[in-house]
Amino acid sequence: MKLLIKDGIVVNANEQRQSNILIENGLIKQISPNIIPSEACEIIQAKACYVMPGGVDVHTHFNIDTGLARSYDDFFTGTRAAACGDTTTIIDHMGFGPKGCCLHHQLETYHQYANGKAVIGYSFHGVIQHINQAIIDEIPAMVQDGISSFKLYLTYQYKLNDSDILQALKQLKAAGALTTVHLENDAIINYLRSQFIASGQTEPRYHALSRPPECEAAAITRMINLAQLADNAPLYIVHLSNGLGLNYLRLAKAHQ
Repeated sequence: MKLLIKDGIVVNANEQRQSNILIENGLIKQISPNIIPSEACEIIQAKACYVMPGGVDVHTHFNIDTGLARSYDDFFTGTRAAACGDTTTIIDHMGFGPKGCCLHHQLETYHQYANGKAVIGYSFHGVIQHINQAIIDEIPAMVQDGISSFKLYLTYQYKLNDSDILQALKQLKAAGALTTVHLENDAIINYLRSQFIASGQTEPRYHALSRPPECEAAAITRMINLAQLADNAPLYIVHLSNGLGLNYLRLAKAHQ
């Protein structure tokens, strides 16, 4: 199947120019001001329209079950909303699986959630909720199955200790995968939360107040040092939320 998008203003990484785009079997075959298809194809006239790649949302949580509730969006409603906003690919963060489960358990579960429901392209971030030799041995197979990034947590039910984090960082680097991390200092959260509850301060705004900037920043400095100990393993901080943590990241980059 061929599709020709004619006379649009093509926007790419380094320029905007009027051009044509030839698509074959869902892949861009050619971009040029002068394209003459070798055979009949569908034509879309895009004059005076901007033509650009669809967006990629690298952080979604569809069908996630927190134990207290399940996210409102599943892979149909979530990807449909994404498509309406010109996002054509999502990378979903898989939620925790049963205690002691293997890495592929959640991958298979989430493929079942998405198969036949997602209306755009999708992939997943792996999730590492515990470390043992079986998990370490499974990482290369997950990468072979298309999972190139894995998420660790420093808070919540399956937070990892420093020894586990170091093992994960080293093994993921060796497999060519990226370590992504949810960074909050669990002890600070628990302390502040207990103080607020004890004083009857349980309105929604105290959720944010129990997680001040220092809470994230302390976890960031911890993770930076662990990544450096793991032979400078690549690290991606998900949902960075404050300037203090950003300053620590800039400092670390400056000393690389």
